[in-house]
Amino acid sequence: MKKILTMTAAHPWTVLLILLLISLLAAVQLHRLQMHVSPQALTIENDPAKAFYQQTLATFGSDDITLLFIRDRDLFERGRLAAIRSTIARLEALPFVESTDSLFSLPHIRVVDDFVSTDPYLKEIPNTAGQAERLREAALKNPFIRHNLLSDDGTAMAVNLRLRRSRDAPAFDAEAAAAIEAAITPLKSEVEELFQLGLPYLRTQVRDAIQLDQKTLLPLSVLVLLVTLTLIFRGAGAALLPLLTASLSVLWTLGGMAALGIPLNVMSAIVPVLLIIIGSTEDIHLISEYQAGMIAGYGRRRAIHYMARRLGLAVLLTFATSYLGFLSIAVNPIQLLREFGLVASTGLALNFLITASLVPVYLRFCGRRCPTARKRGDSVGRERIIDRVSRLVLKRKRRIMLLTLAVCAVAAYGSLSVGVNNNLLDYFQADSPVRYRVQTLHQELAGMESFSILLDGDIEGTFQKSRYLEEIGEIQDFLRRSADFDSSLSVTDSLSLFNSAVNDTGELALPDDDEVLAELTNLIDREHIASYVSADFSQARILVRHNLGDSRELNRALESLQSFIDERTDAGLHINITGESILTSRAADRMALGQAKSLGL
Repeated sequence: MKKILTMTAAHPWTVLLILLLISLLAAVQLHRLQMHVSPQALTIENDPAKAFYQQTLATFGSDDITLLFIRDRDLFERGRLAAIRSTIARLEALPFVESTDSLFSLPHIRVVDDFVSTDPYLKEIPNTAGQAERLREAALKNPFIRHNLLSDDGTAMAVNLRLRRSRDAPAFDAEAAAAIEAAITPLKSEVEELFQLGLPYLRTQVRDAIQLDQKTLLPLSVLVLLVTLTLIFRGAGAALLPLLTASLSVLWTLGGMAALGIPLNVMSAIVPVLLIIIGSTEDIHLISEYQAGMIAGYGRRRAIHYMARRLGLAVLLTFATSYLGFLSIAVNPIQLLREFGLVASTGLALNFLITASLVPVYLRFCGRRCPTARKRGDSVGRERIIDRVSRLVLKRKRRIMLLTLAVCAVAAYGSLSVGVNNNLLDYFQADSPVRYRVQTLHQELAGMESFSILLDGDIEGTFQKSRYLEEIGEIQDFLRRSADFDSSLSVTDSLSLFNSAVNDTGELALPDDDEVLAELTNLIDREHIASYVSADFSQARILVRHNLGDSRELNRALESLQSFIDERTDAGLHINITGESILTSRAADRMALGQAKSLGL
């Protein structure tokens, strides 16, 4: 390390040219840097549960939807319904919208002139208030509409959008959210309340919140560092050097990420602030030792050699421990934390290289030749204070050790109750529009969070038999009784609805005869049940919607659900709970273990 510091001081122009060229290369890459807020980054890589979830999506399709929420006291007025239909047409024309679910598309199954009609509820817009009311009452009998697409009082409606998503394309969320917003804007003047809510919108809002924080925190950290160092070194010259090395390390780190196609995420976004704060420590030590050499009467070059000899090893060890400390985070199985560990450690390595190269060059040209008497007096004063504190500490070392051990014991005990939570909404203030939208949707219809309960009978036609369909019904009855879940949908709901319409039973119920059930499953349009039962009827899915964003609350609710499934369902069925919220909840539990491993390293 001593050789590096003295060598760079001996070849200043070469060092400056290399630093300038690398900085220019990094700067021209910055426009390619993107922010990526992906739920996939919050899951455990190579997790068997993740592979199972992907298989579920391949069989039943995505459980992830973007919702359009519409509220108006006179929602079923003819003009408003026409405006909503036009908006849905604009949404369906967007290239990334695969399909929509709404009263304009969901089939109203009924027998008309001895034929089963599956025309949508709003194929024709009602002309009178009486027709609208009868339509509303009929729609609310449909479990796929009640609490999902229409509120009980008929004043709130949802349109579900299924997207052809490039989930890991950093630009997709912002583009999709913006396009949806543009499509629904004309409708805002027609209804009392209208908004979109879904992962593209949420991730875009998180990204914007992080960028806003960066615009605040980065300048603030720079200002605090500059003011503090100016006061310590009694001059802006020495204060600017740590700021310069930290700024270059930020530039190189972000430029390297852009060049390699690595987007910023919610964790790595704090690396620039870390580099400014942590990356300035070596500079401060080196400048302080250089000034000590100047006070001792050395010239600039001798003071640089004095600095290198005295602090070269210490600075190297300081860097090594910081670098390895952040690198140890990369052993975490969660992609988000692993990327943070790699980016932060790499940034610190770049900062060390810049510091070792630039500090000696800067001091050779700009270091103070003769420190002032005031500086010498300040140095003596500081040494006296440090000496007194040191003597006080050494005189009471036994008490200090006992006190330290006591504090550590209390802290260790307290750490046992630390919880882990990965709620996306925690990025927003309690009064933010995002939280309002989530809560409004939960109160009027059903929460935007979802997961799936997958039942596997291993035999073709399992879920064409009333015995196993009743198992699904029992689980759904438990979900309805629970205050934790908002709604659930399954093939049982589809068949009950179809049976009620075809046989005019007046209530949602399954036929007891398996042969009649088999006929119903053959009559019903496959498209209407594809999301809830496999093509060979060997697997079935219950889609559950809820508002439990807090992973601790979700874990508690899932434990209760799992207990019911273990105790009350047929042991011949293989039942698993899966979904993106489940995977991120599992990741939150593993996060603590990963952090403990990193700390041990």
